[in-house]
Amino acid sequence: MPSDRNRYAKAIDELSARRELAYQELERHTAEINKKIPEIGALQRELSGTNVKLAKIILEHPKDSKKAIDELRVCNLEAQEMIKNLLTAHGYPADYLTIRFACPKCEDTGFVAGVRCECLQDILKKLAIEELNSVSPLQLCDFSSFDLFYFSEKDPTLGVIPRETMTKITAYCEKYARTFSKSSASILMLGPTGLGKTHLSLAIAKQVILKGYQVLYCTAQDILRSIEREHFSREIVEDKTLKTVLEAD
Repeated sequence: MPSDRNRYAKAIDELSARRELAYQELERHTAEINKKIPEIGALQRELSGTNVKLAKIILEHPKDSKKAIDELRVCNLEAQEMIKNLLTAHGYPADYLTIRFACPKCEDTGFVAGVRCECLQDILKKLAIEELNSVSPLQLCDFSSFDLFYFSEKDPTLGVIPRETMTKITAYCEKYARTFSKSSASILMLGPTGLGKTHLSLAIAKQVILKGYQVLYCTAQDILRSIEREHFSREIVEDKTLKTVLEAD
């Protein structure tokens, strides 16, 4: 299994890719608008010279620069407002020329004031769970492939109708997955081999993943075996299984 260092490198690469996509989108939008609304291009060029104007003000009027800086700020705000008005007048969103990072908080850098952003932590957690899920048949099962016709329509020995019972159980599991939140209660499935416990649990997991939650699917034996190896083996092994299990949604 990849090391924490490799996982961190993959997370940073993912953030870099997100940031690059954001800049590429902005470049496309800018090129499109410059072609369709040239007035905006002129206003943007004017705004891009703000730093030069600011430096000139400070150098030429070091003791009396506040008034000139305030005037420059007002001019910039007016230019920005004109750009927004031109965009909306031509049917574009007012923020069409604003870069859109996947995470506005850290601007897809992974850090806010030197501290790891939640988005970086989420990527690291997602990668850790993907590694543990890589050996599970998670993608093979969903509710649509759960065939209720395998269950008998009557069973006099049990005094119940298996197909009817499993229909109710399946409906319950579908609703559980559809309405899942971090405050949802746990589900315990009991019964002999072949009744569909694995299929339904994987179908729930798959649906919850599609809702954006981070899901870990693993047997209790594998989890305990990994924890045992990490805590009691003479090998130098990273201690991460228990942390990953506890952090999964």
